[in-house]
Amino acid sequence: MKQIEFLKKMFKVGSIGFGGGSALIPVLESTFLKQKDSKSRKDFDRDIVVASITPGALPVELASGLGAREFGLLGMVTGACAMALPGALIAFLLFTILAGAQDAVLEGIRLISVGVSSYIICQLMCYMDSTLKICRKESVKRMRYGILVMAAVCLLSCGGSLHKLLGLAGKPVFGLNTVHILIAVVFVACYTRSMYDWFHILIAGALCLVFFLGHGKAGVLSGFPWILRSCELVMIILSVYGLFHGEREKSIKRVDRKGLFHNMGTWVIFLLLTTLPALICGREALAFIGRGSLSVLMSFGGGDAYLTIADGLFVDSGLISEDLYYGSVVSVVNLLPGSILTKCLTGIGYYMGIENGGAQMTGAAWALAGYGCSVAVSGISFHMFAYFYDTLTDSKIFRVVGRWIRPVISGLLMGIVLSLLNQNKNAAAYTSVPMPIILVGTILLALADYRIMRHSKISNLWIVALNLAAVLLLFLIP
Repeated sequence: MKQIEFLKKMFKVGSIGFGGGSALIPVLESTFLKQKDSKSRKDFDRDIVVASITPGALPVELASGLGAREFGLLGMVTGACAMALPGALIAFLLFTILAGAQDAVLEGIRLISVGVSSYIICQLMCYMDSTLKICRKESVKRMRYGILVMAAVCLLSCGGSLHKLLGLAGKPVFGLNTVHILIAVVFVACYTRSMYDWFHILIAGALCLVFFLGHGKAGVLSGFPWILRSCELVMIILSVYGLFHGEREKSIKRVDRKGLFHNMGTWVIFLLLTTLPALICGREALAFIGRGSLSVLMSFGGGDAYLTIADGLFVDSGLISEDLYYGSVVSVVNLLPGSILTKCLTGIGYYMGIENGGAQMTGAAWALAGYGCSVAVSGISFHMFAYFYDTLTDSKIFRVVGRWIRPVISGLLMGIVLSLLNQNKNAAAYTSVPMPIILVGTILLALADYRIMRHSKISNLWIVALNLAAVLLLFLIP
């Protein structure tokens, strides 16, 4: 296959990428491996495993792996770019149109987002349902533990959204963001190494409780900062000990380290080139690039899971408003094909660029930086994890994190459901329809979407169209 033909096919796959990254796995296999030998299929299966346990955009990572094997460093970069470009480009054009719209049009978009949010909630329900099915396939006990983990994560992270939805005063005890939840998951995985005896459970549980109280929105330990710092130091020491102790329990294989350095260097150059225009517009872009890159490294669990990560890094910190994030960015990215991570980071960059520079060109430069961060950091994490995967194939740490990351992400996604309900609650201010009816309608539409997706083969676009028609009918009723 010539490289031009390869890029055309990759662009085509990216253009039909509805349904999430995992849905593209059979499409990529049938497109690029139909007449390949068994070694190519084995390599592709290895890429699927690595991409599934790697933070970043899964379809971009798979495209990067395919391109690297076919055409080297150039194929690695161009393949990933061709996969991510269709959705990001269409999203950018829509963001540009929305940014210049009149208030009446923006209010209409907010109302339309009611129907879109029902579809998003349905997708999140499907993700959580698939998580429980994976756990149930192993054992009933594993499914029960999965439900317990999901409930615990929801309790720790959803306090702020629940308070807003119910109109409660005060701050939640926890209300943790994604960063703190994932730090605790990595600590537990490193420290316990799958040894769930009472000693390890009590030590890990006590340290995590102090860590959560220290970082909770209620500020329970705000008067005792030394307690939190001591807890964090002990967690670091135990994590390092567990990590190195686990390394001695397995053999280490030799793999191509020189090739890894070449891959990393190429991605760093690509990242610098795509972020340079935004940096020229102002040093404020550096914070966005840093947080954008960090958000990609935190995005375990698929595209929908990135919504909660971006919420924690950009919305909670005040860099972008909740109304703008859920009303414009999230509503647009879930209507389009391609990686949710890439489209979302492109949109956040565009709106932050507009707020910092006030010009369309500045917004475009920041959007390019978001696109570059999503592609480059996904490529970096994929090839880095592939190296460690080939080197440490029997690592207990990798197995534990990969084993529990889906239940953790599913618990975090419950917070996204509450945030979307809050967004629809705010949309009630732009219509005469009572707020309870909008909330109940959102939930009923999501349940109807879920049933349709489970029992029919209707495309996602038709489901969204039906939702929009139902919402329009609701708003037209006097």
